[in-house]
Amino acid sequence: MDKDTPMTNADFSQGMNLLANKWFKRWRDHFPMTDDDWESCIQELTDVHKQYPYQLIREIGTALVAELERRDKQNAVR
Repeated sequence: MDKDTPMTNADFSQGMNLLANKWFKRWRDHFPMTDDDWESCIQELTDVHKQYPYQLIREIGTALVAELERRDKQNAVR
């Protein structure tokens, strides 16, 4: 699919559920993140994108990774 392919309502709902309620929930409080943790985290996100290969899922996933990085950095300072 190219970046201009729109998502169906079902794919949006299922993709967001997997992205936010499963993947992000799994990693949101996992600190500090080791290199192996990051590798697993990104591989799982890649798997989500393979299942739902839409631009929107990629962009939200990228934003969520940035949030995890901010949280990891904040928790490393304390």
